[in-house]
Amino acid sequence: MLCAHTSLATKLVSAAVQRMKERGAEEVVLETEVTNKSALRLYENRGFVREKRLYRFYPVSYTHLALPT
Repeated sequence: MLCAHTSLATKLVSAAVQRMKERGAEEVVLETEVTNKSALRLYENRGFVREKRLYRFYPVSYTHLALPT
């Protein structure tokens, strides 16, 4: 169980990952812009790791990171 002071974002990510695993997901992969430091910190604190850069993956020119568990 998460502590009372845990952020809403942390609670939502944890609940979503748990739900996916309960439904049979073997892996969860998240993507975020390399400039989104808050999201990267949140995901890495939940056990996700930086795996690869996705150059020009979206219509905008930002670079994204894939973070699988």
